[in-house]
Amino acid sequence: MKKMLKHIIKILSNLITLFNNFLKILENLLAEDNLFLIRTSHLSLGRNKHFILSNHKLLESKDLFFQIYMFFVF
Repeated sequence: MKKMLKHIIKILSNLITLFNNFLKILENLLAEDNLFLIRTSHLSLGRNKHFILSNHKLLESKDLFFQIYMFFVF
């Protein structure tokens, strides 16, 4: 019985460690910038600006638009 309890505690300890590592990796991924400004340009009339952004994480739909919004707000 004592050996079984030690084994269960060891397994739980390993699971907690794996979960902590997963959270650290997830935090690092969320903290990184998803879009990078490559170049800006404007037309000859000066009314329009073009922003060329790099989407290296290949974000799609809502995630992409949210990151574009966040890029220009901050």
